[in-house]
Amino acid sequence: MEVVVSTDSCKDCQGTKVEDGVRLHIVGGEGLNGQVVCDTNNLDNKGEVDYKDMHIAMFNGQELVGQCYKANLLSQITDGTITWTASQGEWTPARKLIQFEWSGDSRCTYACCLSRATLSPDNPTANLVDCSNDCSNTKTC
Repeated sequence: MEVVVSTDSCKDCQGTKVEDGVRLHIVGGEGLNGQVVCDTNNLDNKGEVDYKDMHIAMFNGQELVGQCYKANLLSQITDGTITWTASQGEWTPARKLIQFEWSGDSRCTYACCLSRATLSPDNPTANLVDCSNDCSNTKTC
């Protein structure tokens, strides 16, 4: 799984190549053994400013995606939260959503809306809601 974070704006954010950012708690689809729950690590590509105005950042690999790396979420997210971990800045994602890319060429992008349009140290957490396939990459929240 790859997490795609598109930033609309990041007012007074760190703006450094090593930065705090978002962390995800994800609840996957339900299978025979129940639902898989996982947590990412802090999503920060070292050597790159990920949270800046009009920027798309992609996060993959076990170091970043943490417990969610190769977790069997059944190509589905049913619930979860996103948390802004920085001690400064107001982060607003583009289209008020976050996207997930599953492995395999025939998979659609999956997108979840955020219950809050902007995250900040004062209001750091939003719920992942209205999660669904977004094959045409046109979902808005």
